[in-house]
Amino acid sequence: MNLRSYRGLSPVIRGALYVLQLAGIILPSHSESMPSFIRSPDDQTGISGGVVSFICQTVGEPRPRITWTKKGKKVSSQRFEVKEFDGGSGSVLRIQPLRTNRDEAIYECTATNSVAEITATAKLNILEEDQITHGFPTIDMGPQLKVVERTTTATMLCAASGNPDPEIYWFKDMLPVDTSSSNGRIKQLRSGGTPIRGALQIENSNMSDEGKYECVAVNSAGTRFSSPANLYVRDQREVRRVPPRFSIPPASHEVMPGGSVNLTCVAVGSPMPFVKWVSGEVELSQENHLPVGRNILELTNIQQSANYTCVAMSDLGIIEATAQVVVKALPKKPIFLNVVETTATSVTLMWESGNSEPVSYFLVQYRPKLSDNGFQEVDGVASNRYSIGGLSPFLEYEFRVLAVNSVGRGPPSSIVKTQTGEQAPSSPPLQVQARLLSSTTILVQWEPPEEPNGQILGYKIYYSSEASPNLLSQWQLHNTDDSKFTTISGLTPDMTYSLRMLCFTSVGDGPLSDVLQIKTQQGVPSQPSAFEAEAELDTRIMLSWLWPVQDHISNYELLYWEATDPADKHRVTFSAAGSYAVDGLKPDTQYLFSLAAQSERGMGVFTQPIEARTSRSMLGAPPRKVVTEALNSTAIKVTWKPPLSVKQHGHIQGYHLICSRLKNGELHGQQVVMDISSLEAQEAVISSLLPETSYSVTVAAYTTHGDGALSKARIVTTKGAVPGKPTMMISTMTGNTALIQWQPPKETVVEHIGYQLQYKRTDEELFTVKDFRKADDHFTVTGLNKGATYIFKLSAKNRAGSGEEYEKEISTPEDVPSSYPQNLSVAGLTATSTKLSWEPPPLADRNGKILKYVVMYRDINSQHNNTNSTSETQMTVQDLQSDTTYDFRVQAFTSKGGGPFSPSIQSRTMSMSVFAKNFGVKAVMKSSVLLTWELPETYTSEVLLKLLEDDSNLQNQNQEILQFFIAAQLDSLPEIFVLGDEKKYNGYYNRALGVQQQYRCFVLAHLKDLESKMFAASPFSESFMVKLSGVIRQAQEDPEMLWVMGPVLAVIIIIITVIAILLFKSKQERKRTTPAKDGHMLGMKDSQMAHIADPVEMRRLNCHTQGMKEHPPIFICDLADHIERLKANDALGFSQEYESIDPGQQFTWENSNLEVNKPKNRYANVIAYDHSRVILASVDGLPGSNYINANYIDGYRKQNAYIATQGPLPETLCDFWRMVWEQKTSTIVMMTHLEESSRIKCEQYWPSRGTETYGMIQVTILDTVELSTYIMRTFTFYKNSSGEKREVRQFQFLAWPDHGVPEFPTTTLAFLHTIRACNPADAGPIIVHCSAGVGRSGCFIVIDAMLERMKHEKSVDIYGHVTCIRTQRNYMVQTEDQYIFIHEALLEAATCGNTEVTTRNLYAHIQNLSQIPPGEPYSAMAQEFKKLTSTPSSKVQTVRFISANMPCNKFKNRLLNIMPFESTRVYLQPIRGAEGSDYINANFIDGYRHQRGYIATQGPLAETSEDLWRMLWEHNSTIVVMLTKLREMGREKCHQYWPAERSARYQYFVVDPMAEYNMPQYIVREFKVTDVRDGQSRTIRQFQFTDWPEQGVPKTGEAFIDFIGQVHKTKEQFGQDGPITVHCSAGVGRTGVFITLSIVLERMRHEGLVDIFQTVKILRTQRPSMVQTEDQYQLCYRAALEYLGSFEHYAT
Repeated sequence: MNLRSYRGLSPVIRGALYVLQLAGIILPSHSESMPSFIRSPDDQTGISGGVVSFICQTVGEPRPRITWTKKGKKVSSQRFEVKEFDGGSGSVLRIQPLRTNRDEAIYECTATNSVAEITATAKLNILEEDQITHGFPTIDMGPQLKVVERTTTATMLCAASGNPDPEIYWFKDMLPVDTSSSNGRIKQLRSGGTPIRGALQIENSNMSDEGKYECVAVNSAGTRFSSPANLYVRDQREVRRVPPRFSIPPASHEVMPGGSVNLTCVAVGSPMPFVKWVSGEVELSQENHLPVGRNILELTNIQQSANYTCVAMSDLGIIEATAQVVVKALPKKPIFLNVVETTATSVTLMWESGNSEPVSYFLVQYRPKLSDNGFQEVDGVASNRYSIGGLSPFLEYEFRVLAVNSVGRGPPSSIVKTQTGEQAPSSPPLQVQARLLSSTTILVQWEPPEEPNGQILGYKIYYSSEASPNLLSQWQLHNTDDSKFTTISGLTPDMTYSLRMLCFTSVGDGPLSDVLQIKTQQGVPSQPSAFEAEAELDTRIMLSWLWPVQDHISNYELLYWEATDPADKHRVTFSAAGSYAVDGLKPDTQYLFSLAAQSERGMGVFTQPIEARTSRSMLGAPPRKVVTEALNSTAIKVTWKPPLSVKQHGHIQGYHLICSRLKNGELHGQQVVMDISSLEAQEAVISSLLPETSYSVTVAAYTTHGDGALSKARIVTTKGAVPGKPTMMISTMTGNTALIQWQPPKETVVEHIGYQLQYKRTDEELFTVKDFRKADDHFTVTGLNKGATYIFKLSAKNRAGSGEEYEKEISTPEDVPSSYPQNLSVAGLTATSTKLSWEPPPLADRNGKILKYVVMYRDINSQHNNTNSTSETQMTVQDLQSDTTYDFRVQAFTSKGGGPFSPSIQSRTMSMSVFAKNFGVKAVMKSSVLLTWELPETYTSEVLLKLLEDDSNLQNQNQEILQFFIAAQLDSLPEIFVLGDEKKYNGYYNRALGVQQQYRCFVLAHLKDLESKMFAASPFSESFMVKLSGVIRQAQEDPEMLWVMGPVLAVIIIIITVIAILLFKSKQERKRTTPAKDGHMLGMKDSQMAHIADPVEMRRLNCHTQGMKEHPPIFICDLADHIERLKANDALGFSQEYESIDPGQQFTWENSNLEVNKPKNRYANVIAYDHSRVILASVDGLPGSNYINANYIDGYRKQNAYIATQGPLPETLCDFWRMVWEQKTSTIVMMTHLEESSRIKCEQYWPSRGTETYGMIQVTILDTVELSTYIMRTFTFYKNSSGEKREVRQFQFLAWPDHGVPEFPTTTLAFLHTIRACNPADAGPIIVHCSAGVGRSGCFIVIDAMLERMKHEKSVDIYGHVTCIRTQRNYMVQTEDQYIFIHEALLEAATCGNTEVTTRNLYAHIQNLSQIPPGEPYSAMAQEFKKLTSTPSSKVQTVRFISANMPCNKFKNRLLNIMPFESTRVYLQPIRGAEGSDYINANFIDGYRHQRGYIATQGPLAETSEDLWRMLWEHNSTIVVMLTKLREMGREKCHQYWPAERSARYQYFVVDPMAEYNMPQYIVREFKVTDVRDGQSRTIRQFQFTDWPEQGVPKTGEAFIDFIGQVHKTKEQFGQDGPITVHCSAGVGRTGVFITLSIVLERMRHEGLVDIFQTVKILRTQRPSMVQTEDQYQLCYRAALEYLGSFEHYAT
């Protein structure tokens, strides 16, 4: 306390009070005394997402009241809770969950009574998870839910660790536990060691001890709270006592000799039993350390079988269970193995087991007798007979058999041998050759076949002199015995013979050899044999053959040719040899070769052609100019140039970088190969290397054929290791300073020598750099600007350089701007508007984000000020008076308010320029012109005649400004006026016109009798010239006058027509390229012109498509009937209507087809029309840099309201963010997942956390809100070259299925409503994308635009709007299903309307619903409930209940009319052979935040109880909510599906009742569920609400709200991810109320919005009849209102 606390008192009195307090002579307690603290709040450090509590307690007379403030303002937030104790003189401020930056502050506790006011402060620091220091407290053991009997001792356990050792404190119901006030009944048991223990012991417990307990560990590093746990105190009769029983009895095991096993025994009961192990008479557990509930016996090196007994005992009894451990032996060898059957390729064996015990299977081993290899094995033989196939014929084999059991393989049987049978040879004779002995006799030689398959009995040689006999029987046959040569005589001289031969066994003939040819010409060589070809290089093939036997050969002749060009044969002659290399061939080409031997006597026979292909080509040269550079301790950079084009023998696909570690100059360790799959790449970075290590780097280019040559190795050494990332904390202090504190890196290879700190505003370019010594650990930054975001980067450094940076952002508090906008100037003028532009205040003086600018202006002759606001740095002020001087000033605003006004500037609007009618030239003379015009008859006029003089040709008219002069000012309008008569008219000289000079003129009339000055002006006349060739007579000379006026009028009419067309086209072009908010059209204020401004109406008026004529807009009142008509005959009308829509593909898309832009299109057929595409600002003149696959799309009465685009590709991420920036978009709508059906639909174009840079745009994610049907992400982003920082929201819709359309439009409409509410009115176009940007995106745009139309015109024009937007982007609304879905969505929107209200208006809304509207029989509430059952459904009823209506499942439904929708039903794992075993009457229901957050099901029948437990287990549902009694009104509502006293088995699951707690309005039961298939266990809790009356609904929702809160808190406490299962009897009425209120109450907490109707409607799309009666529907409203009343912050 200090003297400042006594504010309001005079200095003398304050001093006196202070002295009195110090002296201790304060007045007695019955007198007034000033407050003083007996407990003041302490500084705390918490964890983001965690909890802190500040405690403040005072004394004084009268008793002081305590208030909490943050930065001088009273705390108020849903996360801040203040709890008072000690009659209000004590108070706890609890903050949960903590938010970094937002909650870091100084908190003040202020105590006030009538005497004085005192204040104590505490500072809160918050750490992110990655900032937590090593010594931060950790809760090693927290309190658990406990139920004790009254008068017994309750102990809540807690243990914590940290450095230094933490102190442990306790809170009960968020208030500190005061052990000193309980006379020793409540005490804290403290013990040292690690961890520190600080249990809370409550003796002689009573009902007042019930509550939620938390233990808190505190040390100098910070504060950590445990999870809360409830303590229940019950009378003895309320606590169930259960004798012990085994939930997991011990199981018997078989082990191998010397094996090990663990025996597990688990017993339960109340109280929990002790468990021990006994073997015979031997106690295996220590009596003084018996565990409770579970005991595991570990057995090792088991040599003999034995029995082991588990004993469970409590004061309610003793039970036993025995397990047997059997030691198994290996099986014996099989006996009597013999061969029972043999073929050429198989052997059949038979044997006997030789074992008295069954074996698992047999294993057969075999091998060829003469083989040096091991036995081959056949595994898993189940019988005593087996046939082994796939053997080689005529070969001797060895066989043996082994037995296998669960222990292993036994010894093998004795070996048996047998030989397989014979078979015909499977290959021809080898190396067949022939030579001439005489002109009539030849010698044939050969080698035996490779696979004779038996005893060769002889050979058959077939020969013929014909070219190619068709049948082998037409050849001559020569037989011979088993030898290797023979002679054939009796041949005809000078003939060419063909020979083929085969060998045969006793079984049959083998295959024939290839054809061999020979000439019976003396001295001519025979045909070369064994002719082969093999590719050696990409241009060379090596040929080889056998030398003909004893033939004299002088040379060889070779023929070869390409397979694709047989006519182009090459002939080569070379000297005698056994091989030849053919060079100069083409790479990767098929060639054919034929060879003949030649002697002096003549040429032999050519061989049959053989084929060979040359190798694929390799790169001729390695990459050039390879350079390596060490970037840091773990990375090197490699650059290179590609091989010269003349040496590239192929198309380069990419490069391989080979990096090898060097040790002592030699390669060491495994190579790192990096693939660079880009032919343009010329540099790469190799990372994850070792510090201070040498590496060898080579580079090779590769083509589709493989790698080319390697470059010369480059040696590079990585830099020394740098330190790791330090830890940094930032505290924003008072004023413009921030305290930066840090700690050394946790992991560092070498010692660091100091730190480097860099910081700057995020919208500045250059960092301020500060260097610090190693010993420094903090720094105070001064001179920070208000309302700015700063980025801080801290790195440790050593001699090798700076290490990894720790990066963090902070934001300073905002304030009003301290300076005014700069450089206010006029950027444009008209007669009724002034365009202003300015620059923001200087960066240092903005003091926050400039949210808007206010322009103040006034007529200088008036004292009345007008204001307009904008978020831009320019504004066009409309509706000004013409020819009037105005004073303008501008003021900047942040969230805190406005700053000073800028100095004023003055500007005068232009005079009104409205053209007069029928102005023209009537006569032209030598130096004058006769002009005529018309003015409105109802006005008297003051006319100014202005003549524009043009000294240039008409073709150059637009290149320079026209010089004009005023010829006359007239008080009255003459019928004829002569231009150039050299007279004066009211001070203006009507000068003579120049000869041979072009002129144009017009008349300006001043209109009187109006409040403001207004003019009417004629159009310009046609150009005319005074010529030298005489004078044209006056107007009285009619014939000559007609001769002049005829051509003039014709020319004027033609020119006016051309100008009108050009103006119209120009306007249309501007509409496409200018955002709608910038297009201000004069005179479009009346409803008729506004109607024509609708793009659909413009197309209807100008295009007149036949389809649009036949499909006019539909009034809302007729929409339902219209849709029914289209749905008739299996939606034939929809099909015909959709097919008739103009595809709109008559426009050009040249930019999409440019080669540079084609990779930017996700789909080749989805392009961007040229006339409507979004044109980006070009980047450095790069070709294609202004292209993105996106088009402007018109909305309802708003041009360019949307941009439809494809899902970004990796190549277009930067383009996408450039578009968001340039179009000033505030909302992005994403209608797809990133991946659907295992296909990439869209690249992630946003950072998952922190900041990412996309080209010139830096994007930071601020917040992510994940709901069941969509995700809302908030980003800030700015362009590097701009100081402006913007915010954009992305809405990702999750409820659109992978195929088709949503079954119901309800969630889609809610999604659109949210986007409409969040998109600022002055924002740029809404960017909408799916994958292609045409289907789902088109649906969104059409529905949104038609919802706007429904508001204004009570009609929809779906056909017309789809037709219109297809002219702006192709394929919009891609399928007929999407077209039907649009109709259904709009019909539902028209039927249901908007039922969302804010919590502030909920009471008034319920009051209105309770009223009966005039002329209606029912209340508005009843009518709203009736809408739930009358809204249209597009699906045939029977289709939606396919599985429920199957005969095998019908009996599983409690009520025949309550069945689960097929689309959302819960599937069970099917049981083999059991039809319908995948069915249960249950549906998944989406929660507020999570899809499938609940399961709604019926009360189980006796036949479906097992299915319920299967469902809970398979879908990980650990909480069951029961909203009915077993019997109500004398009828069964639910079968008792849980065991009451002892465990019960439900199919695969054993369910053990663990505990039961009887609360005032509900019962909590805990069950342990074990899967007997694998022994896994879970705890499942059932909450049964007992306060629901058997008829009707509860009178108040208070108890039910409390019940809902307890269920969800239990789910959060135990952290289970599965759904909450909810059931009543039918699973729709009370179940629907529970889920509806769960969603509604959570939305009220987070959004402050209520929509009971839409919530119930969405539930009914997932399960029929949810919230079954009107009473239940009204209960939802009442409960929401009661819940609202319990929250103080909603009432303010």
